[in-house]
Amino acid sequence: MEAIILLPICIWLLFSMFVADVGKHRTIGYWPSFLLSLILSPLIGFIITLLSPSEVKVIVAERPRESTGPQKVCPDCAEDVKRAALKCKHCGYRWE
Repeated sequence: MEAIILLPICIWLLFSMFVADVGKHRTIGYWPSFLLSLILSPLIGFIITLLSPSEVKVIVAERPRESTGPQKVCPDCAEDVKRAALKCKHCGYRWE
């Protein structure tokens, strides 16, 4: 008799954990999506979680260093090279 009651509860918790795992990669987060699916229903929680926007990771490109002083920066390898050099000693880039 107890197994009949525990099986749906365990399934409900497992589906709620699945919805929370999906919600962790979205703006809603792990715990709010878990509680939402636990209280309402895993299916309703899953639909609401999918409707929330996903997290966008912004990758900022590193700006090339400015050349100051007696050295210049190679445009190919970004290493410092003497200002009088015509060829980069690191990668072989030639200035015209």
